[in-house]
Amino acid sequence: MTIPFFPTLPGAGFPSRSPVWKTSVQEAVSGKDYGVSFWAYPRYRWQLPLNLLREAYGQTEWIQMVALINECSGRGTPFHFQDSDDCSVTAQSLGVGDGTTTVFLFVRMLGSFVEPIQDVTPASVHVSVNGAVQAANAYVLKTDPNFGLTYAVQFNTAPLAGAAITANFTFNWACRFDDDEQLFQKTMSGRWKHQKIAFTSIKVL
Repeated sequence: MTIPFFPTLPGAGFPSRSPVWKTSVQEAVSGKDYGVSFWAYPRYRWQLPLNLLREAYGQTEWIQMVALINECSGRGTPFHFQDSDDCSVTAQSLGVGDGTTTVFLFVRMLGSFVEPIQDVTPASVHVSVNGAVQAANAYVLKTDPNFGLTYAVQFNTAPLAGAAITANFTFNWACRFDDDEQLFQKTMSGRWKHQKIAFTSIKVL
């Protein structure tokens, strides 16, 4: 299944973004509490003000947004979203070879936190082993069966034990709208806005 891309919107404002975790905190009679996280890594939620969406004089931003919402059936189907502040990595470590493992997940490090990246742009991928860029026929890219999102590299031959696996790549975030209904306000002829459209990343693994 091919999923659509969130359009480029010159009239969009600055987004808000928050990491979202799922936890449980239990409090003992002493007042001491114990926290448990049910997820190994977070989802991310964006809220994006769409201050100006045009639909006149050759501009189609409002049409593109409504078309995306309808193509996704509201929350029904995800879409690709590129966060310009978090969409590429260089010389990112994917792991160390052991002579047996052939599949290495795409990840990125944000500060000291490492998490999987599940929507890599295939054409952007350059994989290296011990600093040597690998030929494109030395590996294949693995995709999930539902939405075709690229999430891992699989070598034809397992890298040797101790070999450093690194990669350069750009990526998107696969997201769903938070709501099935989206309210657009017409501000004048050929001009629309959306107070704040919200969507959250999904996990495919």
